[in-house]
Amino acid sequence: MTEEFYNFRRIESEDMKAFEGLFMDLYSSLCSVADHYLGDEASSKDIAQEAFIKLWDKREEFHSIISVKSYLYATVRNLSLNYIRDNRKNCKIRGVLPEIDDSDFKSVIIEEETIRALYAAIDKLPAQTSRIVRMSLKGIKNQEIAEKLGISVNSVKTLKYNAFHTLRKELGEELVWSLLLLLEFSA
Repeated sequence: MTEEFYNFRRIESEDMKAFEGLFMDLYSSLCSVADHYLGDEASSKDIAQEAFIKLWDKREEFHSIISVKSYLYATVRNLSLNYIRDNRKNCKIRGVLPEIDDSDFKSVIIEEETIRALYAAIDKLPAQTSRIVRMSLKGIKNQEIAEKLGISVNSVKTLKYNAFHTLRKELGEELVWSLLLLLEFSA
């Protein structure tokens, strides 16, 4: 039995700790999906939270973690589109109700799930290495990372090299380079 299946069964049986774990795992991705439509961080957070409330109310209806994720992403999309429709006069919203394009929605979900996979793999690295990779992904140069962490530039380079080698093995080389490229252009 996989850990994901086990946690799903715990959520189904009203285990709040398991539900909080799911929330912590998916919340930022759901906020990003909502923000794709809204461009408003506060509203996006509200919508992501509302999707989790709806999930809690219907948790017995699901039979797999995949169906839970699908439900959450679709709920966030629908709530976002409803929010835009209901708040067209609000100048913070992007203005026009976006075309409902399934391929665009799928791309957003694929991007979010892929980024989640990358950061989950980064979190498995040793703490210092994980910090270095995260700083690198934010565009911080090796010299500045070394100064902030109080280590040599050569140590930063070595830890980055080892981290990318580990990530390539865990995620597959093509996925890692695609993700790093995607993150580079997203920043």
